[in-house]
Amino acid sequence: MEEQQAEAKTRKNFMKVQFALRSSAALCALSAAVVMAVNRQTISLSGFQITASFAIASSLKFFVAGNFVCSGYLLLSLPLVHALGSSFLHYVADLMTIAVTISAASVGAVIGQLGKEGNDMIGWAEICSTFQRFCDHAEASIALSFGAFFLLFISSALSVFALQTGKHEK
Repeated sequence: MEEQQAEAKTRKNFMKVQFALRSSAALCALSAAVVMAVNRQTISLSGFQITASFAIASSLKFFVAGNFVCSGYLLLSLPLVHALGSSFLHYVADLMTIAVTISAASVGAVIGQLGKEGNDMIGWAEICSTFQRFCDHAEASIALSFGAFFLLFISSALSVFALQTGKHEK
């Protein structure tokens, strides 16, 4: 009897941790996507209006889409984690979402680095001295995306542990 109560308590704690990690990761990914999607700065240079926005680079469009996909999956999977516990199918879906999230965060980081440093070998000038506000918001968005990846990775690692021990399935 006590063993069953202990298992029930362990499962309940596991579900609380999963809920906290997944909802936090969803919030990070959603925030990253929204911050980048609304990030826009227009300057006037020699009488011309120049706008920096995520929409001018396909890599930043992927960044926004990848973070929306991650947050959508995590929000939709919250009830499933509670209902099903850890399952192999859920783990595979987590892995695919982790891949999309780290890909989006990485491409955002690469473009951010190009914006900050430029690349003399291919003739790309740095833009962050001109579009400082845009770059600051993009940097925050990229950090949030890496945060979503990290939280989802921890959640998935805990799910693997639960699958290995077989204690957190319904």
